[in-house]
Amino acid sequence: IRPATCSVGPDLAKVKPGEHRRLLFCTHEPLLPLSGGCTIGNLRLVQGLGALGWSVTVLSPLNLPVAQAAAQVPNAELCPFQPWRMGRNVPLRSLRYAAYALAYGFRLFVETGRRRPDALLVRNAVLAVPVSLVARLRGIPAMISYTDLLSELLGSDPNLPRPLVALLRAFECGIARAFDAVSGISQ
Repeated sequence: IRPATCSVGPDLAKVKPGEHRRLLFCTHEPLLPLSGGCTIGNLRLVQGLGALGWSVTVLSPLNLPVAQAAAQVPNAELCPFQPWRMGRNVPLRSLRYAAYALAYGFRLFVETGRRRPDALLVRNAVLAVPVSLVARLRGIPAMISYTDLLSELLGSDPNLPRPLVALLRAFECGIARAFDAVSGISQ
């Protein structure tokens, strides 16, 4: 991935008056409550897309009651998906995330059939494979938005084998080719 300025592609631009556009926002990060940079960025992105006229559905974990969370995101429909507890400090984290991506793919397939979104937007590479597969199966344009690369964060850990970090980096950069659009934050 070449560094690029953070921008919204033409398909995610402001909705024209009278036009109704539906976006399904996909993330493995709990939308609420806010817990750090990714959750704050996700919330602002959802709010911003709603302000541009998009009808946004968020398929993500939610660590608040739906009614309480919905009051904080009036422009979006929340669709909680959290089959088990996720986070940085859970046992068997890597296996849970892999299993979550698999389960998410099945749920996403159902939700896209039911909701018929005009576009899918996924944040980071954790859910890239199920989102890109469902997008192809359903014929829905999809965009991946990178806030960071996990391989860059893990690269500073001297306990991780360098070939494993390199493999993760190749995946994170290569999976972007499966999407119609890519957005990244650059320096």
